[in-house]
Amino acid sequence: MPHTIDRRRLMRRAWHLFRSQFGGVGCIYRRLPRHAMSLAMREAWREEKAIAAAAALPPAALIARIATIRAAHHYRVHYGSSPRHDREAAKLTAQLRTLEAAAGMAA
Repeated sequence: MPHTIDRRRLMRRAWHLFRSQFGGVGCIYRRLPRHAMSLAMREAWREEKAIAAAAALPPAALIARIATIRAAHHYRVHYGSSPRHDREAAKLTAQLRTLEAAAGMAA
């Protein structure tokens, strides 16, 4: 079954990104709400496209990739203590969220 983009979920994610990442204290986009919302919408669309691409994978490959990324994320979070490890853990978290949403595991 092809993955269809849920526009309600897309807007919820965009508003969440807008409030959490682009509107917080010390954020340079706080005084530019239109620009911040456009960035949040672009990021939400990027995430939805990644979910659609991951949904096209066979289920066995998807589960294997999720297990691999979980193991790498666990290592980065528990054994890494550098800014590089933090950046890599954030990237792995985003990938994991995408793959779990494609597999139907995420809320």
